[in-house]
Amino acid sequence: MKPRVLYSKEESNFLSEREEEWKLHDQQKIEVILSQTGDDHSLIEVGCGSGQILKEIVKRVLRAMGVDESADML
Repeated sequence: MKPRVLYSKEESNFLSEREEEWKLHDQQKIEVILSQTGDDHSLIEVGCGSGQILKEIVKRVLRAMGVDESADML
């Protein structure tokens, strides 16, 4: 039985080549978000999806919550 392939070689290469760029972009988003919270130590991320950014923010604030319209994403 032939193994199932999730991504073509081209798709895999595309994702690999951009992974570091996306991580840097996410880090920049986090810095902008945190710079605008001032002295508040609580944060709600609306439309958090899988919570990728929230997982990093929670390390730097006292309370964090994420909400998303898709229960499957949470």
